[in-house]
Amino acid sequence: MGKNSRLRWIRLSAALLALLMVWGCAGMTERRTPQEWLSLSYSGLAALDEFSFAGSLTMGMNEGVMNKPQTFEGKVVDHHQLTLQAEGQHALYGNPADVLARLNRGNDGVAINREGQGDGEFPAEDIIWLQIKGKPEETTERWRQHLRDGLAELNGIGMSAASRETTALREQTLLKAKEELEGMLATLNATSVYQLGIHRKKLLPLKMMENTEFNYKRNGVPMHETRSTSIRFQHF
Repeated sequence: MGKNSRLRWIRLSAALLALLMVWGCAGMTERRTPQEWLSLSYSGLAALDEFSFAGSLTMGMNEGVMNKPQTFEGKVVDHHQLTLQAEGQHALYGNPADVLARLNRGNDGVAINREGQGDGEFPAEDIIWLQIKGKPEETTERWRQHLRDGLAELNGIGMSAASRETTALREQTLLKAKEELEGMLATLNATSVYQLGIHRKKLLPLKMMENTEFNYKRNGVPMHETRSTSIRFQHF
């Protein structure tokens, strides 16, 4: 074999090796299970010293007119310290990393959403979309506790601001509200479904959308509420 032939053979071998490496990486990507994608995206986000996010929340009732979207933005530093600016009640929002941690610990199913699209900043081929179902029992119990905590917080604020003359009346009103709330919570069923967009190479979440549905009875009348949240992660 001549010198030129050997050089051509070396170049061809290098090209084939590079192609095999690309195919191997692509194959590894496709072999990841949906749960592995979720775990990797959560681990990547949890490893960041800081990140910021922005989003909006909309709530509706009985298939009627949706409330005006409330916007919020936040920043997490030192992994856990959260600062938040929001319209409305801050208690409705939190650290999205905690949501991913909870879903990573346990869920009611994770699947790849083949219909996912790009988000404007990144093309569709750079993003893999997951659909994640929260555990219904856990979701329901978490919202029961959240609503109880909200009423208790409202009670504390009201009692500190109330005069002696209005304290008795306010206590009666809050007692009635608590009884009504407990009646609703006894019939509550809450389900949550999440859409999570993950960058295929960075293994970091880009966008998370949540849709939660609440079904309960109020004074014997069936009620249906929805909560839709959209969060975009920023400044990695």
